[in-house]
Amino acid sequence: MTILNRCKLEDCFDGSAVYSYEFADPWDEPRIQALAWLGKLDYYADFPRPLFRVASADGLFIKGLAGTTQCRVIFPRTNRAETMRHFESEMSKLD
Repeated sequence: MTILNRCKLEDCFDGSAVYSYEFADPWDEPRIQALAWLGKLDYYADFPRPLFRVASADGLFIKGLAGTTQCRVIFPRTNRAETMRHFESEMSKLD
C-alpha cells in the first residue's frame, strides 16, 4: 500500500506516539487480513462500519475502518524509529 501522508497526532503519557496514516487505496478485507503477521488482529466485519485493530507484542497498535484510506498507528516509546521504518516498509509490500 502506498503511503500518501503521515501526520503526528499526539504523544501519550507513557511516551508512545500516535500517527495518522493515509494510503492511496482503501482498506479492504484482504489487506486487513494481511495485517495478521503483526500480531493479534481483531476484525469486526459485521459492524455497520467494519473496524479492525492490531496489537503487536512490541507495543505497536493499529486501528482503522474498512473502506477508508486512513488508519491510526501508535508506536511504542522504545525503538520507535525502527518500528516505524519496519511498519512503513511492510505496508509498501501489501499490494
